[in-house]
Amino acid sequence: MKVITDNRPSVLVIVPVFDMEDHLDNCVRSILEQTFSSFQIIFINDGSRDDSERVIDKYVEKYPDKCMKVNKQNGGLASALNKGLEYVTGKYLTFIDADDYIDRHYLKKLFEKAESKNYQVVISGQHKITSTQWFLPW
Repeated sequence: MKVITDNRPSVLVIVPVFDMEDHLDNCVRSILEQTFSSFQIIFINDGSRDDSERVIDKYVEKYPDKCMKVNKQNGGLASALNKGLEYVTGKYLTFIDADDYIDRHYLKKLFEKAESKNYQVVISGQHKITSTQWFLPW
């Protein structure tokens, strides 16, 4: 009997990036610090004109098994998200904006919820945080 091991990540995290160098570190750290480990991040660099690509490259170099970069001409958010869909290999995917950050249990909770009922789609809430205020989920 031959046992086949599937090393594909369970969750693909697509991060569209356009001129987000000031926010990208917080976003990426929040993803890399997840309590769930079976994920891969694909950065879609949508023609950034700032140093976003340098920030992306830092993570791709440091975490080559977790991070991948795709460069494309600027085409807007929908174009970047669609480009990311070309690279889906995991069972699930999520999109995280480059100026957002997530709770360290985010991927684990969504994965467990999806698996528990064989859901195809799981939706989460959000909190809006500004430099001066914190708002309840929408």
